[in-house]
Amino acid sequence: MLLRLVQAGRESLEREASEREAAVSETAGSLTGVYESGELARVREDWPA
Repeated sequence: MLLRLVQAGRESLEREASEREAAVSETAGSLTGVYESGELARVREDWPA
């Protein structure tokens, strides 16, 4: 019974990881071109040290 529980947990974790990977793949690159070059450096200037 314990082995079945462990197996069910493993399958659940693998399914969740697969779903997260699919979500990342589907949205990868969706913000390409949204931010101008150097924007990260500009935003970081506003952050407190």
